[in-house]
Amino acid sequence: MKHIIRFCGVIQIWNLRSLAGLPQSDYSSDYTYDDDDTVDTDVDSPKVDYSSYNIKIITKPKQIQVAAGTTLRLPCEVDNLAKELYPNVIWTKKGASHTIIATGSTVLGGYTERAKVNLGKQGSSLMITLAQKEDAGQYKCSLELGDNRKEIVHQVTVQGESLIQSISPASIRINKGDDLVLSCNSSEETTASWTRDDGSLQEGRSSQKEGILTLTGIQEEEGGTYSCTARDGKGGEAVKQVEVDVLFPPKVTVSEIVIHAITGDVAQLLCKVSGNPKPSMSWTKNGEGEIHQKDERRKISSKSNKHTLTISNVVEDDLGEYICSANSNLGVDQGVINLSENTASLSISLLPSTFSLVLTTLVFCISTKSSFV
Repeated sequence: MKHIIRFCGVIQIWNLRSLAGLPQSDYSSDYTYDDDDTVDTDVDSPKVDYSSYNIKIITKPKQIQVAAGTTLRLPCEVDNLAKELYPNVIWTKKGASHTIIATGSTVLGGYTERAKVNLGKQGSSLMITLAQKEDAGQYKCSLELGDNRKEIVHQVTVQGESLIQSISPASIRINKGDDLVLSCNSSEETTASWTRDDGSLQEGRSSQKEGILTLTGIQEEEGGTYSCTARDGKGGEAVKQVEVDVLFPPKVTVSEIVIHAITGDVAQLLCKVSGNPKPSMSWTKNGEGEIHQKDERRKISSKSNKHTLTISNVVEDDLGEYICSANSNLGVDQGVINLSENTASLSISLLPSTFSLVLTTLVFCISTKSSFV
């Protein structure tokens, strides 16, 4: 006689799972960290022994003529300028005031908006944009090596009138959605055109005619530096810039609208906020009062446009609806995140607080054939 015998059973598997990252989201990609953290020290910088340097200025003094409104470039070529000597290169304009224009690459005083210094192994060069009649005079490049000074002096003459006679204000604030109009009046026999330094002008919404740029319905990403360039057809060129600041109301976005947590866990709620002017931020729960930093278990932190509410040692009373609010004089916006209980896992108090056990149940059956006499 043949019989079929079936064995059935249950296997339960406990998996050890880390809870350190709950909620199950990787926030590491949402943050950037600055590398500018420095440690202050009282240790004095070692003094440089200038006697070991045998440096000379190669450039010869020059008579330089430049048209008004164009860019003035002054060379100061040095034989193998060591990097540690960059701060020792000084540009000055000689005269009654004897104005220091720059030390190293740092531009000083009234030249900060128009001047720039380039430094390298080959020496230094001074660039002054939008040359004016007042810029005429003597310019000295000196290399200070302790008691040893090396220098050259250039004579600059500014001729004619500026190619760009007038322009819109140097900075403009405008609301999102408004029309931007920039004007650039140039002298006769010149052509003027506008460009945006941070990207191309939006086709279909921008137009230019006789030095006037019109951009309809400006958006927040279209703020930045706009440049007017005038050319006279003889090689002369002048550039003036306008900074455009686009104002727009707050906008809040959340990466997750529902976050699951387990009792004793750590939960992180994240919202991203944009707006100009910069909005003020607040967190509330279930329409109750504002959550403050002094709360021992609930901490609020900000990094750039990212705002995080961290709740440690989650308890049942922490579950509910959290609202991230952004407020400015242009409006208010909110993002909603629900913190709910994670019922899929079972926490065991005997384990460290950063782990839980997850139970998986498997049911199996095995059939066999047997013969009996």
